[in-house]
Amino acid sequence: MPRRTVRTCAAIAGAFLLATSSFAQTRHPNSEKYRDSSLPNASGRSGSASIEARALANRDGSSTIEITTGSFDSDSDSDAAAAGTIAKVQLKVANVADQPTRNFNGLGDSGTFTATLDPLGRHEHLQIQASVRDVDGARTDVVSAEEIVKLRPDLVVAGLSVRRSVPIGIPTNIHATISETNGDLGARADAHLLVGGVEVDSAEGIWIDAGDTVDVNFAYAFETAGDATVQVVVDGVRPGDWDDGNNTASATLHVFTEAEAFLSANVSVRDEDTTEYHYSKTPYSELLREGGGFSQSVRFDGFIPRNVDFNSVRVSARITTDGAVMYDYPDIAFGPGINRVNRFMCSEAINGPGNGTMCYQLPGRFWRNPFTSVELELGSGEITYHSRGYNMQMAPERPGDPYYIFDYVQTSSYPYTRLGSTVSFDVVVSDALDLWRSTPAIDSITDGEEHVNQPYACQYSSFYGGLTCTENRRDTHFRSGAGSQ
Repeated sequence: MPRRTVRTCAAIAGAFLLATSSFAQTRHPNSEKYRDSSLPNASGRSGSASIEARALANRDGSSTIEITTGSFDSDSDSDAAAAGTIAKVQLKVANVADQPTRNFNGLGDSGTFTATLDPLGRHEHLQIQASVRDVDGARTDVVSAEEIVKLRPDLVVAGLSVRRSVPIGIPTNIHATISETNGDLGARADAHLLVGGVEVDSAEGIWIDAGDTVDVNFAYAFETAGDATVQVVVDGVRPGDWDDGNNTASATLHVFTEAEAFLSANVSVRDEDTTEYHYSKTPYSELLREGGGFSQSVRFDGFIPRNVDFNSVRVSARITTDGAVMYDYPDIAFGPGINRVNRFMCSEAINGPGNGTMCYQLPGRFWRNPFTSVELELGSGEITYHSRGYNMQMAPERPGDPYYIFDYVQTSSYPYTRLGSTVSFDVVVSDALDLWRSTPAIDSITDGEEHVNQPYACQYSSFYGGLTCTENRRDTHFRSGAGSQ
C-alpha cells in the first residue's frame, strides 16, 4: 500500500461543497423567477379589454407612467404582446376630491402608453382610466385600475471577489454580488464580465427580487501573463435602473507562468453593513423608509503541487474568527472530474453559500509541472447564477443539455458569524496517496466607509399643484482583511 505523506501547502477549501451530482438536481432556467416580492402592478378589465399599469418614481425627481394591454413581465425576458389600441388615458391621485385630472387624448395606434410626469410621491395611489379600442369590435372599453407609485429598482454591484494570482491557461472563478436596494420592485438584468475592457463572459436575463441579493459566478481562463483588470457590469435593467452609476465594480489580479514560483494559499474576508434612508412628501402624502442589509464574503485560493485524484479526494475545513466558528465542514467528498474542452479537468460542487472548484490542466499549450488549482467563494445570496463561461468551463454536462446553460441554483440560508479582529483557516485535503494541510490566517481587519447622499430638496409639481420633496441616503460600513501562507 502506498505510503501517505503529510504536506503543509496550499489546499482547497472544498469542504463547503457537495458532490457534483447535487448541482445538476438544483438547476433552474434564468427565465424562472425564484421569488417575486415586488409591489404588484395595477390591472383592470372591461369586457375583453384589459390593461396593466405601473407608475415609477425616478431618481431625478420625475415619474414615469406605463400602461399596456399586454403584460410587463410574463416570466420571460420580453413583455407579453399588447393587443388593441389605447386611445385615451386619464390620471388622478386617488381619494383626493379636489385633485386635478390629467388627460392624454388622441393617442396613436398602439397598445402601450408611456408618459413622463412631474414628481409623484412614493406609494401614492393613482387612479387610471384607459380607453381601449379594437378589442371588442367597434366598441371602446373604458378600463379602470389603481396603481401604487413605486421607486424604480436600483441594482448595485455590491461585491466582486477574484483571486490575487492565477496561473495562465487555467479557468478561475470571478464572483459578483448584486443587490436590489430600493425595495419596491425586482428587476431583470444582464451581467457581463470584462477583461481589459473586452467582454469575455455573461449571465443574461437574471432576476433580482425586490430588496434581495444574488450571486453570479463567472469563469475565465487567462491566456496572457501579467497584471489583468477584470470588471463586472450590470446593464439591460428591466424596467430601467434608478442609478446606473453603481452598476459596475473592478478588481486586478496577476496571471503568472511556470517561471514564477507557486504562491501559497491566499484568503480574504469582508463584512458589509448598509443602511438606507428615504423620505418623500407631496401635498397629499408623506413617506419615511429606513432599511439596509448585511452581506459577508469569504474566499480561499491555493495550489496543490500535483494532479489530485478526484475519485478519492476528501476535504475538511474550519474557519474561525477570534475563536468563534464561522464555518465547519468535517468531511465532504467531491465528484469525479470533468474533461473541459480537452484542456483541463475540473471538479466542482455547491453547498449552502459556498461554491468551489478544483482544476488541473491536460497536456497542451500551457503544459508544465503538474499542479491542481483550487478555490472557494462564499457569497451573500441564497440564489447563485452561473454564466455562459462557467457552464462551458466548470459545470458538469448532462445528456441533452445545451452547451451553454444560463441557470440559477437555490440554496438554504446560512447563519453568519460577524468578523472579529482576526480570522483563521484550517483546511485539509487528501486523496488515495497524499494529505495536504493549509492554515493561513488574517491577522488584522480593516474598517472603511462609503456614503451616497441626495440632500433634501423640493420642486414644484404641476400634477399636484404644489411642492414635492425628497431626500435619500445610503451609508455603507465594511470590515475586510486578507492573508496568505
